[in-house]
Amino acid sequence: MHPSIYPDWVDGNSSDRPQLSTNSQNISTPESIPELTLEFIGRDRDLTNLANLSRQAKIVLIKAGAGIGKSTLAREFLQTYFKKVIRIEMGLESGNVTPAEEKVSQILRKDFDEEPSRDFGINLDILREKLGDRANPIGVLIDNLEPALDENYRFREKLRGYDTLLAVLGDRDVFSFTLITSRRSLITTRARVHEYSLEGLDITAWQQYFHDCESGVDSETLLQMRDAYNGNAKVMDILHGAIKNRFDGNIGAYWSRYKDALLADSELETLISMEMDWLRDNKLDAYNLLCRMGCYRYQDVKTVPFEGLICLLWDVSESRKACVVHYLSKSSLIEVKVEYYLHPAVRESAKSCLLNNKIDWELANRKAADFWTGKVHEIETIVDALIAFEAYHHYTAIKDFSHAGNTLVKIRKNKWDNGEKLCKSFYRLGLLQQMIHAIDSIKEFIKSSYTLSHMYNTLGDLYLLTGQINIAIDYHKKSGLFAEKVLQEDNNTLEIQFWAKRLIRRSLFNQGRCYIEIMEFKRAFDLLNNLCKQVSKIYKFGDLYANGEYENDTINNTLSVLALASSKIGLQRRAYCLAELGYRKILTPSSDSMSQGYNPLFFGMTYQILGEFTKAEVMFNHAIKYAKESNYRQVEGKAINGLAEIYRRNGEIKKAVDNHLLSIEILEKIGAICDLAEAYFQLGLTYQAMGEHDQVEEYKAKALKLFAQMEAPKQIERVNKAFGGNIQ
Repeated sequence: MHPSIYPDWVDGNSSDRPQLSTNSQNISTPESIPELTLEFIGRDRDLTNLANLSRQAKIVLIKAGAGIGKSTLAREFLQTYFKKVIRIEMGLESGNVTPAEEKVSQILRKDFDEEPSRDFGINLDILREKLGDRANPIGVLIDNLEPALDENYRFREKLRGYDTLLAVLGDRDVFSFTLITSRRSLITTRARVHEYSLEGLDITAWQQYFHDCESGVDSETLLQMRDAYNGNAKVMDILHGAIKNRFDGNIGAYWSRYKDALLADSELETLISMEMDWLRDNKLDAYNLLCRMGCYRYQDVKTVPFEGLICLLWDVSESRKACVVHYLSKSSLIEVKVEYYLHPAVRESAKSCLLNNKIDWELANRKAADFWTGKVHEIETIVDALIAFEAYHHYTAIKDFSHAGNTLVKIRKNKWDNGEKLCKSFYRLGLLQQMIHAIDSIKEFIKSSYTLSHMYNTLGDLYLLTGQINIAIDYHKKSGLFAEKVLQEDNNTLEIQFWAKRLIRRSLFNQGRCYIEIMEFKRAFDLLNNLCKQVSKIYKFGDLYANGEYENDTINNTLSVLALASSKIGLQRRAYCLAELGYRKILTPSSDSMSQGYNPLFFGMTYQILGEFTKAEVMFNHAIKYAKESNYRQVEGKAINGLAEIYRRNGEIKKAVDNHLLSIEILEKIGAICDLAEAYFQLGLTYQAMGEHDQVEEYKAKALKLFAQMEAPKQIERVNKAFGGNIQ
């Protein structure tokens, strides 16, 4: 459209037109806001966006759900920029919408003091002429359009005159700007309509509105409320009144009661139910899809891809599925930004409807679980793990604990490991507490010995990391016992038998690791030594053949920990022999994650004790490289702490402190208590070498606290001995 057809206010040449701020943060502080301005806050950016759009489009449809503030924004914009505004109200019900023919007659009579003709075409020509005054541009508001639309987002048959009216309003020769407000999109072939999606008010606006409530400006609770209701302006007003009148302005008290019942207030429920009822009555497939989307959580995984909606349309023909998704996308109930999302309040309403249909509730969750499971083929990152984990939540929602357990122990290959179960991926990625809770929540309901063996194996590892050593030992023993039961069962596949045998060996290996953490080195050595005799033909009478060929992953792992245990009980020659075998092997690493992660770590610790610091550093750096590539956070933190000890010994104190602190940051983040206690202890020793007594006391106390939590008296004795009791 050529710029010359625009009125002055569009071209920006009018000196007396109001100026809009281009900074959405340009809002007065709550204390300085007069009470009246609270009726319109937080829309500076939208006002600016509409001003910019008016330079490109003659008609803009502001689309948003009920209560977001469409009409308020449209009125404010038009009243700000235009001396004359024509308002066309559509009403609330489709049966009461006035036809365009009658509306145009009313406009001519009321707004232009012009007696209308009986001919609609003539009246439109008159209106076009009235809107052609360049010196006096006119704003037009078509408010609450959705009652005029049919199920295909077009004007209802008896209201097709509005198509023609829009053609006039969009005519290049008229000097008007039209804003339409609607909860739904509009499809029209007669005029070009730009759609503007209006989002909820941001937290700054909510803070201003709640400035007279307790902790309104700084409240984290207020942010949770804002997010739960997508910043809905109407909801903001309802909540403000409820909190002021019924909770004496206490935001926290209100949210504590209602955060799990977002639609407890009937007014809040009505905002969503009106739109859902319309969808139910006009497009049942789209309504069913919306309800089924209530089975998704939108928490760890915030959005659902297109295929995640398609899988919920099991009763719709393949040719129509994409159309149903597209149709639903044009409503205001669903957010679409490449992928799909339901805001918490809408999700609660959809889920509530879905729960009323038990068959659909169960089937929707099963379809969703299948979708998430099939979406992830390799778990390399936290995002991968969380996506695969969604299936667990769907199965627990319908109390199918067997499939929930199967989800946790499902084995996937990745570029570091030929077989890593989901629960072990969480262990590698440092998502410890999430997986502990997941397994603990269902283990009592699981009947499969195979599943239980896997689950207790991972649970033992998790409890070891989080410092509950005795529980970890017990769980590793249980893992072995369940694996033995598996071998006694008939009709097991070769794969299941393979994993059962592996889990039996892993049970013993992991118990050895646990004993090392609480300084029960002799028990660890005996257990690991016996394990090596059981699984390795090359291990004979306590000696290894010179060529030291490894037979399987278990011997790889066991030898590294056995080397460390040997060095701890004074068997230095044996420890060195084992470490040398490992050193050569690790320079040509296998595909097993433990071989590339834990093995160099334990061999590095062994070399430290043996005084072979150059080789120790090589091993730690190898472990760190692998850990970074595979997101193995615990191995990375533990190996960095090992490097820091070497730097301290070499007199590189600043480098030592920096690495200790980095190690602590990593280990604190994932909650690895055992390794964190050791990192605190080693940092205390480094500060002791620096003569920094206050820091020594601080980290000594932190280490002692965690070792006490671990019920590791020998570790406590070690700490006190290293620091010589109280630091002066």
